[in-house]
Amino acid sequence: MNPNEVINDVVIFTTPKVLQNCLELEFLFNDLFIGIRMSCDLTEAISARTIIYLEYDFDNSIAQTIKSSGIRLILMHLGDETAIKDLNAYLSADTILRNYYHQAIFEDSRWSEKIHWMPNGYRNGLRQSRSSGPKPVAARKQFARFIGWLSNANSLNNERAHFEWAAKSCENLLQCIPTQGFAGGFSPDLYKHLMEDTIFAPCPAGNAAETIRIFDALECGCIPISLQQSFLQKQKALINPPFLVLTEWNQLSQKLQELADLKSNLEELADLQTRTIYYWRSTKTLAQSIVKRSLV
Repeated sequence: MNPNEVINDVVIFTTPKVLQNCLELEFLFNDLFIGIRMSCDLTEAISARTIIYLEYDFDNSIAQTIKSSGIRLILMHLGDETAIKDLNAYLSADTILRNYYHQAIFEDSRWSEKIHWMPNGYRNGLRQSRSSGPKPVAARKQFARFIGWLSNANSLNNERAHFEWAAKSCENLLQCIPTQGFAGGFSPDLYKHLMEDTIFAPCPAGNAAETIRIFDALECGCIPISLQQSFLQKQKALINPPFLVLTEWNQLSQKLQELADLKSNLEELADLQTRTIYYWRSTKTLAQSIVKRSLV
């Protein structure tokens, strides 16, 4: 079958609420579901051969209606950071695409053969120009920068508080800019400008280890710094990324100082950035290929 014919016979079904609240629509529509039309009308969507059902909380009756109509059903599950959502709709799906790696979910025998991890995606407004690409290390003014919500009491293992304490000992190597609440305080344009002028981006966990901050940093050409997390080691997720991984945040000051000593010779930093950029492009390409395979 012609690839264009496949795309023309697929529709993304979602709700206005998802479109209004989703921070990663730019990633979803420009990097994952390229060229696929969208509908908020289930009756209209059921005219397609394949439906990609995009939601935070799936309506199991809708999933069953789609399958009973003889239509191929792909679930794109967003936002289940802490693995508390109802997953009964997974049983009806032909393919499951899911953010947030949780081992128990991905190894559940009821759907382990049809579930695939997808990158969380970056914040709307951060997408890189295909022509220019990320700014190189040598042109970036800030060595390391964190912009975000530090006082999140629900962060995984209280990681934001541990990071905040560690950041105080980093002196002039790290600029730390706290914001109010999730995604608060900065417009996407300003956030993008600041991130694109930064070499290293510490990414402490939010409600889950798999924070959108990692993908924001990758899209902006920064080199993320993270604690070791299970999804960074799994074949089905971000296996062995080239960016910096610490065992605890109190190592941050020493690590940044070691990296700062390399600035007299930028080649090593530039090579690390190049490998990180290539890795992120390869990760997105792999995700695209999984989506394409699920359509046929």
